[in-house]
Amino acid sequence: MKDEDCDMAMDDDGQDETAYLEQRAAWHRDRASEAREDSTRALHEKFSRMYDARIQSRTSTFDL
Repeated sequence: MKDEDCDMAMDDDGQDETAYLEQRAAWHRDRASEAREDSTRALHEKFSRMYDARIQSRTSTFDL
């Protein structure tokens, strides 16, 4: 899988998924900081939080 706005390809078997999620979260944080409209900013912040939650979920699952 390859995201058009992301330089990192995510393997189908999930390898490097955490790095991919971190890059996507950072991209959305950057877009939110540059957004001129509140609705656009809120949308990017929401996606950033979603990716951060997925990262947290993955790391807490591996800590078991």
